[in-house]
Amino acid sequence: NAAFIRNTNQAAHAKWAKAKRAKAKGQRAMQASQAQKNKPKPNALIFNYALTINRINNPENSKKIVYVIREKRK
Repeated sequence: NAAFIRNTNQAAHAKWAKAKRAKAKGQRAMQASQAQKNKPKPNALIFNYALTINRINNPENSKKIVYVIREKRK
């Protein structure tokens, strides 16, 4: 029966396509989470910049800012 064969094929294809979509979605999620992990930490960058400027202007203050960087990154 041709109709029966066609229907079973459609079902099989639908199942395969659904699995393929789910896999792609999972991979996108993985990539997104990796991107989140690898994103530079804005606090650290700002404070590193502040640290270099401060060290030039006032060497006594530089230690305080190093401490702030460590606090933010925890």
